Amino acid sequence: MTCDRSSDCVRIVRTRHEAPKPTRSVCVAASSLGVVLDDLAIEPRPRALMLPWRGGESIAIVGPSGSGKSTLLGDVVAHVKGRGERVVQLPRVVADKACIDLVGGEPVEAMRRLARAGLGDMRAFMCGAGQLSTGQRARLRLALAMQHAERCSRGGMATALVVDEFGATWDGATTRAMGMLLRRWLGEEGQQAVRVVVASTDEAAVAALRPAHVVRLDARGGAAVVAGASARPRLHVRIERGVAEDLAALAPLHYRAGSPATVVGVLVARVGGARAGVLAVSMPVLNATWRQVAWGDRFATGDRRRDAARINRELRCISRVIVEPAYRSMGIARRLVEHYLAAPMTRRTEALAAMGHAAPFFEAAGMCAYHLPPAQRHARLLDAFEHVGVEAWRLATPGLVLERLHARDRVGTQAFGATAFIERELRSWARRSGATASMAKGSVGALVEAAARLIVARPVAYAHCASGGR
Repeated sequence: MTCDRSSDCVRIVRTRHEAPKPTRSVCVAASSLGVVLDDLAIEPRPRALMLPWRGGESIAIVGPSGSGKSTLLGDVVAHVKGRGERVVQLPRVVADKACIDLVGGEPVEAMRRLARAGLGDMRAFMCGAGQLSTGQRARLRLALAMQHAERCSRGGMATALVVDEFGATWDGATTRAMGMLLRRWLGEEGQQAVRVVVASTDEAAVAALRPAHVVRLDARGGAAVVAGASARPRLHVRIERGVAEDLAALAPLHYRAGSPATVVGVLVARVGGARAGVLAVSMPVLNATWRQVAWGDRFATGDRRRDAARINRELRCISRVIVEPAYRSMGIARRLVEHYLAAPMTRRTEALAAMGHAAPFFEAAGMCAYHLPPAQRHARLLDAFEHVGVEAWRLATPGLVLERLHARDRVGTQAFGATAFIERELRSWARRSGATASMAKGSVGALVEAAARLIVARPVAYAHCASGGR
């Protein structure tokens, strides 16, 4: 392996471990097996190794157990630190701290980082790291390391993300996902100052990473630097028509548990024999405030009966896309949507995703996104809550909202009473939509809980029209 410029390589001086002087026990053991110790002598490892070192590339150190992978990785770390470069390794995580807080920063950006690593669901966002499975913790640690590396590399600072025992404790699906994740991340804009170096005995993990260079070690201390795979390994995903049982099996993994109403079709993605993901298609709702933005007046002629008939005839909605956790960050959600859009049940397809800001796979599959402003009735109710000191984020805990309102009543911060004021606004809010009108006479607690699920969410709407359609 040659380098075009000296800056393209680093010269790694390898650690030499001298064999200890044979003890009596060693000699007895050897003699009992009819072995002379000279027969077991290991050739001295090369004192130096020229390692390609280019930004935006990955290097894998592979070899059997005992071949010196971790030692060589330590030598690489010591050398690049000596050059003044930053080294980032997988961090330990605080077990009782929520994942979204471990990432930190703006919540939407933290959600996006977690989703990119395959932790794109509300349970993963809010639970403590100690509650995650082994595979999920691996994803979290890698997400945090990638975030740290991005910060270090800002301004062009050379940074190495180093992972020892890559894939050693993960299942096969997680290993492939982590390799693909790192590969895609290195290909993103702005990663030219980052290198990734992993050590692994797992050839499948190395294949998924598709490193630019591979350092192959053997059990006798030899080392060879060779070019990585020239062809991109393709994940073999089979997408086929599914059944209700496929959707039911993965439905509990969705942040809104349970199957959607009026399901008219299911696609299932399989990797090998395993069910990796599902997509559900449903009949569209008749009243979607954003629909006119996407389709103009096609479904808004003023004749409600005619519009409803046309909606039911010409539209279908992708109502669920769920990927089994071990297969997340492999692009399976995008592939499911692409597969459906290639032969949709109707020419026009819609989707509405609360996770659209964090996981934009609908856009990646070719759908047009519409970022919606809050409905007027939602905005008014949010203003009412703010007026009595209940910030929007507090609505995630409706029971505590009521306690806060009652506390405001007791200290008299609102002459007319905070609870009475919010109750009046809640009932007005409910009456303004057919979807919530039946709740208008319910209890304040039930109204707060219903509103909490609707007025803060900022879903992204998506639309797609197959070729030849308007």
